Amino acid sequence: MLLPKAVREFAPAKRPWQLMQLQRVMQTDDRLASALMQGMSKGLELLTAAALARFVAQGLNCREPSHQHAVKFFALESRAARSALDELQVAASFLQLKPQLDRYLQARTGCEISVRAISTLPKRGEEGSSAAGSTCSDRNTIYLPDEIDRFEEREDNIQAYKCLARLEAGLHEFGTFAFDLEKALEQCSQSLPCFHLLNPSQIATDRLDSVSDLTCFFDLFSEPLLAEDLFLTYEHGRIRHLLARSYPGLIGICLPMFQREARILLSRKGNRHPLLPLYAHIACGLPPEEIRPTRGIGHQLVRGAAGPFHIAMQQRTRYTTAETSGQLVAHCYRTVAVSLRQSGHLVQNAGYRSLPTPFLRRIRADLQGASGLQIERTARSLKKKLADRGLHVYLSVLRNRLVSGRGEFRIRDIEDILSCPENYTRQGRVEKRPAGEDCVIDPSEALSSITGLSAAGSEAPSPPIEGGRPFWYPEWDNRLGDYLSEHARVLERVADQSANGFYAATLTRHADLVHRIRAAFELLRPEGLKWIRRWIEGDEFDYRQLLDFALDRRAGRSPSERLYIKRIKAQRDVAVLLLVDLSRSTANTVAGTDATVLEVEKEAIVLFGEALQVVGDQFAIDGFSGNGRLGVEYFRFKDFSDTLDDTVRSRINAMSPRRNTRL
Repeated sequence: MLLPKAVREFAPAKRPWQLMQLQRVMQTDDRLASALMQGMSKGLELLTAAALARFVAQGLNCREPSHQHAVKFFALESRAARSALDELQVAASFLQLKPQLDRYLQARTGCEISVRAISTLPKRGEEGSSAAGSTCSDRNTIYLPDEIDRFEEREDNIQAYKCLARLEAGLHEFGTFAFDLEKALEQCSQSLPCFHLLNPSQIATDRLDSVSDLTCFFDLFSEPLLAEDLFLTYEHGRIRHLLARSYPGLIGICLPMFQREARILLSRKGNRHPLLPLYAHIACGLPPEEIRPTRGIGHQLVRGAAGPFHIAMQQRTRYTTAETSGQLVAHCYRTVAVSLRQSGHLVQNAGYRSLPTPFLRRIRADLQGASGLQIERTARSLKKKLADRGLHVYLSVLRNRLVSGRGEFRIRDIEDILSCPENYTRQGRVEKRPAGEDCVIDPSEALSSITGLSAAGSEAPSPPIEGGRPFWYPEWDNRLGDYLSEHARVLERVADQSANGFYAATLTRHADLVHRIRAAFELLRPEGLKWIRRWIEGDEFDYRQLLDFALDRRAGRSPSERLYIKRIKAQRDVAVLLLVDLSRSTANTVAGTDATVLEVEKEAIVLFGEALQVVGDQFAIDGFSGNGRLGVEYFRFKDFSDTLDDTVRSRINAMSPRRNTRL
């Protein structure tokens, strides 16, 4: 019964040849079937038909030494099996690259953005929206394909993952998901006839909390999917321009791959979309001469809809927001819709087919509201309360403040918002224009009218977060002889403080030892400058060598050219991390003494910290404990950038036995 259930987990596109190899193994030795199924879940499912057949052949040959050797080979538990998989694998797996991509996103954006497999998203109604190879994002997450096997070399498929993450990070970095409907409607005031609603501004206040600003914006048009495709085209083009200005090297690496995919899509005449030439030109940067041979409606749209985009991108200071893309959609929508109807590509009640893009990249407007529903609700409540006091502030301003404050709103946030006229809607600027000291309302009074709101929805402000976000690490399994991916969850926390006087008492009790340690480490401190003689070039002449030079010439010998002294600044490039065991066993006493293990550890930390401070080396003090693989605790007592001040000393005072260890 287990085998049919496992077979159903095979990808439909690969199931035929995977079943063929499973049948081949069972006909030879049915005891190996279970091991093969284990291997499938660990990476064999990424192999092509020919590669899987070669792997199975190698595995069946392993039966000659012993049956157990073949079992470990098929289950990918042996080094030979891993080497064979690495040699045969062409596809790149999302799970294998996830930790690397997460680290890149956090380092580049400074935000808690992570990557997930696209298969974790619920499917949408239209065909292809949740395809295995598609890519999209919401406010907190980038969704990437479960695997990529588009290229013949594995390194190229890995590079595709990296390029997708880099470009999608641009959406977060340059404000795609900060789109504000009110701002967009104000910028689109000259293009209101393109909307099919009588009063489009009313939707800004009547919409549900779970509906994003982008979704509401698309719903203003008679064909929302067409508006979404136009926005996708202009926004991807805007991000491309901003990335080219900020990261020219990144664009130089990533853009050729997407241009190649765009050319492939343009070459498919039967499935060519009328907006594809426009997307290839604006979003992928293909020159018009490459698109001109396509002719037809696509070429006409490039000529008509690309001009306003290029003009907008030349205004570097003003046109750097997602609302600019919305304004371009409103400006060009009617012209594009009329052209598509005349060419028969847009027929009423016939349904509109979404634009295919390289790697099926989409901006999923339906994910915007769901990813930050509590933040959205709180921002709406704050906006309403401020509006009741005559302060009409953009919703995106409040939303961004709540995100940066982790759901809390402070008096400093109110002061910053009220002092900046750009944060006010057009209505707010017309009614009461705030400026500097002439602010329309006292910040503390405004804050008192909106207190009690947080992203958690509670009446009291949420307590401060105890530690940072969790980190996932691989863990070695000695039974398998291999690492278990993302198996241990480490929770980083800032240590508590205590004024029990342990640190000061240790310095007093060991005063003589502290003096000797400081004297010993004082000798390790580097001298300011070192003089090195006999250099070919340097800071000044070495008069000893000049004298030797003159004597050698007088004696008819070839003199040395090393006539200079060079000054070199001596530095110690040393950084030390003291990692303290805080497990429960450190409460035990040391044999022959009344002191506990942890007290001895703390004394050593005090003495060593004083010594490192004398020599000037950077050092940090951390501790660890935990409860099982999902609750490993990592405590920060002193970071490398911290000084050994009273705060650090009080944290050392507070060290106490915690839980278990993961050893």
